[in-house]
Amino acid sequence: MNSPKYRKDLSTIGLNAIPALVERATSSTDAAARASAVKALAAIALSFPEQVLPPNAFNALESALEDPDRTVQLATVSALSTLGQPAFDILISALETEDIALRVSVISALGSLGDRRGIEILTAIAADDTADPYLCESATNALSRLEQILEFKGI
Repeated sequence: MNSPKYRKDLSTIGLNAIPALVERATSSTDAAARASAVKALAAIALSFPEQVLPPNAFNALESALEDPDRTVQLATVSALSTLGQPAFDILISALETEDIALRVSVISALGSLGDRRGIEILTAIAADDTADPYLCESATNALSRLEQILEFKGI
């Protein structure tokens, strides 16, 4: 389950693979397997854009943000960044972490989602004089990217 080819194969199966991936993402004792499962969930969403991931997939992704392994957390943020507006609230809740690396990853993901609601959040982080300077810089960069995406999409 750890190879990109295996994730690709699962993504071509489509929504039928989701129950097994949710189980792997939430129950495996192997962090690499959990990270691969969340990546495969995103691959399914990208392979079948006309279908919405079911709630249990989003619940598994939300739970994976709380995983004790940083690799799983970062893989989850990366996966969520590909899912668009349905991932917005999950990413916003992840901003509450004290882990700066995870917050930077979430900030970057918000800049890639193409969700207009991110403008207010990113602007606030960029302007926060009490925030870590790296977070402010990351928010400024993400805000610029988000504005470009929204302009390109005509939103």
